[in-house]
Parts: sequence; structure tokens; C-alpha cells
Amino acid sequence: QDIYIRKAGKYTLGVQYRGTNTTDVKVRLYGTQVCCDTIVNVSKNIYPTDECFMHYKIEGIELKEGPFTIGVEMNTPPVMGKIKGFCLYMES
Repeated sequence: QDIYIRKAGKYTLGVQYRGTNTTDVKVRLYGTQVCCDTIVNVSKNIYPTDECFMHYKIEGIELKEGPFTIGVEMNTPPVMGKIKGFCLYMES
């Protein structure tokens, strides 16, 4: 999903995720911004649980005004996975 950052600053990216955790499950939250000569790539591995939604976040992301791409990437055998919602907010 692409988001437009209207004000440069430090941000936190988060997601609520629930899913099967078996052998070879690789799930990660990521964000990418390409702006001028700067590339920002952030990611965090998610270790899911099928019991409840867990909140995963990446803090301290320095972003400039412009597009920012976020998502959840999965490289797994067939498993159950649910995303409840993403959040992106400016830190104070």
C-alpha cells in the first residue's frame, strides 16, 4: 500500500497480525521510501500466533515528504494469516 507523507519527521509503522506459526513460516512487516537520492528500507520479522492478534511495530523511521510503501510480505507454505490493520503515525 502506498501512503503519501505530508510532513518529514520520525514515524512508527505498525500492523496487527494473527496467523499460523509452523516450520518455514517467514512473515515480515516492511516499509520503503525512495526520495531524491535517499532510500529508506525498514523491516521487522513477525513471529505469528494463531491465538490472538499481536501488534508489531517499527519505531524511529526517518521519512521525508513523499510516497512511502508499506506492506506485509509472506514466504510460507500454505498457512492462515490475517491482518487487522496497519498504522503509521508521527512520533512526538
